Amino acid sequence: MKIYEVKKAPSADLPIASDGWNQAIQGEIDLYPWDGYQKSAPKTYFYMLYDENGVGIKFSSDELNPVGNAKGMNTDVYTDSCVEIFLNASPETTNKYLNFELSVTGYMHLGLGSGRFDRELQYIDFDRLNIQTRILPEVGWEAKFYIPFSLLKEYYPEISNEWNGNFQKLCEDCQIPHLGCWNLIGSEKPDFHRPEYFGKMILEH
Repeated sequence: MKIYEVKKAPSADLPIASDGWNQAIQGEIDLYPWDGYQKSAPKTYFYMLYDENGVGIKFSSDELNPVGNAKGMNTDVYTDSCVEIFLNASPETTNKYLNFELSVTGYMHLGLGSGRFDRELQYIDFDRLNIQTRILPEVGWEAKFYIPFSLLKEYYPEISNEWNGNFQKLCEDCQIPHLGCWNLIGSEKPDFHRPEYFGKMILEH
């Protein structure tokens, strides 16, 4: 099981181009475990910080010519060039986790449940997340958003310092489809909704 340490910062709600992301530990989505999909690329990194009001996440991918067909929030963004974080902010009290799935277009899909088959879409005010994406020609693309603790407390009244979760990079409608993850998923068939394979995210004291 991998462990990612979330560093505390004066502000974690940073602009996408801010040098402030250098305060975070660089994590990498470098595992492509399933046959039939691209096995080693693109290279995608993530950066996570927290402050007294919430958690910020940034992704940076060297994927060129990303696919972006999503046309709204809570649509099937996973067919696009997409980055994801699945997290349970109170694993001691519940087995339900949130799946934040963000397309290069800036549209997000958000669900809640204990696994693949009981997920419920969450129709929140997505402006609360301060989503940003940008394409960098001949370099790749980036995405960031901010999850306020006030939002997390609607699902997890007692937020822990140790979270369970995973980070993913995928695109199913690309020329070469890929499904990448941070913590290894041991299922035979592709399935990100396997919380038994979550890693840990620890908020530093």
